[in-house]
Amino acid sequence: MELRARAAMAEQKATTQEELERKLKDLTNELEATRSRLKNSETSAQKNSPVLIQLRAEMADLKQQHVIAIQEVKFRTFHNLTMQNPGGLY
Repeated sequence: MELRARAAMAEQKATTQEELERKLKDLTNELEATRSRLKNSETSAQKNSPVLIQLRAEMADLKQQHVIAIQEVKFRTFHNLTMQNPGGLY
């Protein structure tokens, strides 16, 4: 009887070992899949999206318009001052 009990325990231990190995393999595969998704997400995050590119272009255009508007105001201000005092120095 002791021999049968030992055999049953050995079989149960082997089954448990197989289950643990299977679970380890499943978890390893899941970890690798998660790492792969993370890497893909990081790569996508580093790429410039079309919306971001458009926003950057619009921002550059607005900056240029702002510089031109400031130059126009400076020119008009200088022009108005020189018209008020044509012979004066500033």
